[in-house]
Amino acid sequence: MSSPTKVRVKVGDREFEAEVTSLGGSRYKVVVGGKEFEIEVSTPSAAPAPTARPVVPSVKPSVPAPSPAPSPAPAPPAAAAGGKEIRAPISGKVLKVLVKPGDSVEPRTVVATLESMKMELEVYAGRSGRIKEVLVKPGDTVQTGQVIAVLE
Repeated sequence: MSSPTKVRVKVGDREFEAEVTSLGGSRYKVVVGGKEFEIEVSTPSAAPAPTARPVVPSVKPSVPAPSPAPSPAPAPPAAAAGGKEIRAPISGKVLKVLVKPGDSVEPRTVVATLESMKMELEVYAGRSGRIKEVLVKPGDTVQTGQVIAVLE
């Protein structure tokens, strides 16, 4: 096992300081904010070009995974009335809602930002359209699959 190397890791708009220690081969121990993770780095079959972005490793926590979240709450009647539902991909806390009814959106428009396990995740519209209804506000807690907005 090698000695730890301190690195800066950027996730979305947030930066974290991490300690990375090689465990041999493609396995590493990463400590971020006092939490320890064991990761395995997979490499692409061909070497990337010098200007290519690095491959992001998959992270497997060394602690047991939490029990599964309860099934999502049923969609409110307004969401079921038609249109495209934008759902929360994970359980977490709503940090920001970036759209309001009447706004036009494209597939890569960020609708909301969620926080889960101290990491931020942007939720995209997923298709073009106009926001019909927003069903959450900052500070709300959402479950996986819960409708957060509806497109016309």
